[in-house]
Amino acid sequence: YDRPKDIDVVFVGNLNHASHPIRARYLERLAKLSDRYRVVIATDVQGEAYGRLLSRAHIVFNHSIRGELNLRVFETMACGSLAFLEESNLEVRRWFDVDRDLVLYNAENFEARLEHFLQHPDEARTIAERGRKKVQGCAGERRFDALIDRVLELPRSGRRFRSLPATERLYQDFLMYGFSQWSVYRAMEAAMLPHLLRELPNDPRVWSSLGQHLVNPYVEAEGEEQRKSRCLKAFVQAHRLAPDSAVYALNAATVFRSWGMESQEADYLNLALLAEGMEGAPSLVGSVSSPFYIRWHRAVAEKQADATMLHAEANIRMAVILARRGEPVLAEEHLRKAVDLDPLNLGGCALLAEIQWAQGRRAEAVDTLQTALPDMPMDPGVRDRLCEMLVEVGRKQDARVLAEETMRIFQACPEHPPE
Repeated sequence: YDRPKDIDVVFVGNLNHASHPIRARYLERLAKLSDRYRVVIATDVQGEAYGRLLSRAHIVFNHSIRGELNLRVFETMACGSLAFLEESNLEVRRWFDVDRDLVLYNAENFEARLEHFLQHPDEARTIAERGRKKVQGCAGERRFDALIDRVLELPRSGRRFRSLPATERLYQDFLMYGFSQWSVYRAMEAAMLPHLLRELPNDPRVWSSLGQHLVNPYVEAEGEEQRKSRCLKAFVQAHRLAPDSAVYALNAATVFRSWGMESQEADYLNLALLAEGMEGAPSLVGSVSSPFYIRWHRAVAEKQADATMLHAEANIRMAVILARRGEPVLAEEHLRKAVDLDPLNLGGCALLAEIQWAQGRRAEAVDTLQTALPDMPMDPGVRDRLCEMLVEVGRKQDARVLAEETMRIFQACPEHPPE
């Protein structure tokens, strides 16, 4: 789009920071530059508005999820903007010349590289123009013949799926269609579940799948009480059939929590703490806004998941219950265990700080939040609470600096991106 380049740096994408914590750290660093440059961090901008916003940027910040050459690289170049991508990207060098077609960065030179190209706009424009010309050859309609030729060259490997028992094939089909937000697949999911339950009545995976189906917010409610009863029964039965599974125990605890049944939640959290099994690892239920849920499923995909992650999460949730019951000493013990088991799970950090604060250990509480702050990027709640604590302990200048930094960060994230 023929638009003036009136924005220095743009990012458009998913702002669920739990799903991409590394990118969130970079976004926070980028947002801090908004006192010197015009920075826009936006989400849910689509269609022509998306293309026009990218076209207004001198630089488009990008950080892939899996080291892939994602579509935003090509979109940025097509818009005549400078693509700014992580140096560790696994694919970029196969397709583009670094510092000729696009620019790469790492954790050490991130700000320096940004400022260099913002202060040398002619150099940035030259690279962006090379990228714009080169990317024309990557358009899908120009690659289809090459793609088909490549597929035809590959040997046929056969499908292991065909050798599985019929009931296992049915279960794998269910996984392919299940837990979708699209109504056509929800109907298929609902139709397959009764068959699975008849054929595999003693398979905990099937009962867990039924529970997941019923807990899915996109599934049409059948009556809240009936749905609640069936959902709880499904998760309890999954755990009963695989009592050593920490996954199924934590699932049951999660569902009891969702219906405010604290005593039952605590019972299953204790069972999760005692269990060592990993059966049902891909079936953990939770929210896509939960950092633990996102970390767990990524660890499962990368074959790095282990029971200590589940135990740490169970300790944190138990600490929440104990703190609510007025037992802060026991709650803190569980939080300390969680840190020992899984230092990357920061879900109990804010609660630990509040326990320390309530007990008069104010310096400890401040230190807890300050230490965790770099690993909790783009979190206004933690920043606001730390500001309050700093004021209360007499560190008003530190509070002012933090508040000003927070304002810079979030002024770069307008609710309605400029058009």
